[in-house]
Amino acid sequence: MKKVKGLLLFVYCIFIFGFGAGYFIKYHSFNGLLKFNGKVENSRDGSVSQVQDYLKNNLRDWKSYESEGWSKIKYIPNWYMHYEVQHEYWTAYGLNQKILMNQVFYLDAMGRVVSVENAE
Repeated sequence: MKKVKGLLLFVYCIFIFGFGAGYFIKYHSFNGLLKFNGKVENSRDGSVSQVQDYLKNNLRDWKSYESEGWSKIKYIPNWYMHYEVQHEYWTAYGLNQKILMNQVFYLDAMGRVVSVENAE
């Protein structure tokens, strides 16, 4: 009887460890770093597709958007935000008046935009 309980406990521990490790790899930094670094930054102009998608969904007039420049993607050792990139762009404000925006975009391990701040 003791051997059966020991065996069941061993199988249970292996199951929990395997599930926990799988969850960590799927939803946390290691896998996210590989995905983010592998396919996001455009080598031609330095743009970041997730930031462009974010702007496309959140700007009042996406058609007026004109990119001025991108910073290099920086890694941030933080539990929530893992990367930052600064982007300068023109967009329409009000009655077709263009305004130059300079913002810092923070992305999580999977490359999703989680926060935006105006750059100083």
